Amino acid sequence: MKFFVVILIAVAAFYFYKSDQPEIIIYDGITSENIFEVSGSDSRFQYELEEGFISIDAVAAMTGTNGGLKEGGALLTVHLLNHQAVNKFTETYGQSGLCPAPFFNQYADQKILVAASSVIGEKIASWNLPDYRMSSTWENFTIQGQCIKRLKYGELDGEEMQIPDSFFNNCRMILVNELEHYSL
Repeated sequence: MKFFVVILIAVAAFYFYKSDQPEIIIYDGITSENIFEVSGSDSRFQYELEEGFISIDAVAAMTGTNGGLKEGGALLTVHLLNHQAVNKFTETYGQSGLCPAPFFNQYADQKILVAASSVIGEKIASWNLPDYRMSSTWENFTIQGQCIKRLKYGELDGEEMQIPDSFFNNCRMILVNELEHYSL
């Protein structure tokens, strides 16, 4: 009986230790012309990239963590406003205490960030702006990278998967080469 309990404890300890470890994402990089690949133990995603590079200069109101390889290598969703919208927000909502949700429904945009390297991945993963209603926490940011045009091939937990091309409209997902963020 003691032997069984020791085995059970060892299996439980291994399981909890293993589930507590960070997921290892391999940034395979550009594998051929305008194809970027990100992979892990049982998952692999090949994205076709737009040809040109883009630069975004905006204000981040909130960030939300994504599931890494469970979400196609996406690490973070940033909810952003352009600088003109921030000025309008200040004029309209300033100290009013009104709920800003209608404003965000009209003016905010979202970008889903995929890292081009492990160094950028660490930078993206550490960016945390939890509440868009607290404009005092908003940050200026710049991103340089390439828009992801479509998922060319996707495999999640060993099973092939697809994402409709329309999901990638308006540069919704970006392969990030550079990221800087700083206080307003």
